[in-house]
Amino acid sequence: MKEGDIIYDNANVIVIDASSDLQHGTGLVKAAGGEAMATKCREVIEAIKSIPVGEAISVGPGMLSCQAVVYAITPGWRSPRRSFDMNDVVALKNAYQNSLKRAEEIRAVTVALPGLGLELSRVPKDVCARCMLDASDVFFTTRPHTTIKEVRFIN
Repeated sequence: MKEGDIIYDNANVIVIDASSDLQHGTGLVKAAGGEAMATKCREVIEAIKSIPVGEAISVGPGMLSCQAVVYAITPGWRSPRRSFDMNDVVALKNAYQNSLKRAEEIRAVTVALPGLGLELSRVPKDVCARCMLDASDVFFTTRPHTTIKEVRFIN
C-alpha cells in the first residue's frame, strides 16, 4: 500500500475510476492528462456510446508520464440510501480484473491501482479493499506469466 496522488506515480499504467460515459472520477487526473486525453475519451464514447459497469478501457496518457491510463467503470453507489448488493461486488471485482487485463495487453510491468469507486461511487472502504485484494489474487493466480510484476495499491 502506498499513500499519495496516483498521477505522480511512475507506474507504466495508472488506473482510475470513471462512469460509463467516461466522466473522470478525479478532476486532477483530467487536468493533468490534458486535452489529448479528454479528446480520446470523447472519441471512445462517440464510437461505443457507453462502457458497461465492470469493464475497463485503456487510453493514451495525455500529458501524464505513464504509458497509458486505464479507466475502470465502477458500480454507482452514489445515493447514501442505496445499499450495495452482491451484483455490485461482482462488478467491482470485474473492474479491478479488467483493469489489470488492459494493463497486461499493453505489456505493462508496473500498475498503480487505487481504491476504485471510493471517490466517484462512494463504495464502502471495506468492500473496496476486499474486492481489490480478491481480484488481484485471482488475476495473478490465473496468469502466472503476466507481464505485470508489480501492482502498487495507492490510497
